[in-house]
Amino acid sequence: MFAKLLLIILITGATACILLVNRQQRIETANEIAHIHRCLLEHDQALWTMRNEVAARCQPDEVRLAIAKLAGGWRPIPSPPRRETRSATQVAARDPESNNKHDLSG
Repeated sequence: MFAKLLLIILITGATACILLVNRQQRIETANEIAHIHRCLLEHDQALWTMRNEVAARCQPDEVRLAIAKLAGGWRPIPSPPRRETRSATQVAARDPESNNKHDLSG
């Protein structure tokens, strides 16, 4: 009887310790997430401040003048070629014979 009571007390204590460790890990993880989020917000604020400074210092006329002073001149960056995307109904409507090729009835 005494051994059973001692075993129950030990198991209850071990369970309580495990729960406390789990709770502490969750608190530390939440604290780390909050810290990372705070750093992210600070970096985002710094980025917007720098963008604002660049926009304030670069007037379109000044940029055009600087480009004109360069020997080779500037060309626009070409955009990558766009693939044509079609829905399945467009493909089926365009090529009705391909629907018969996939007939599995024999």
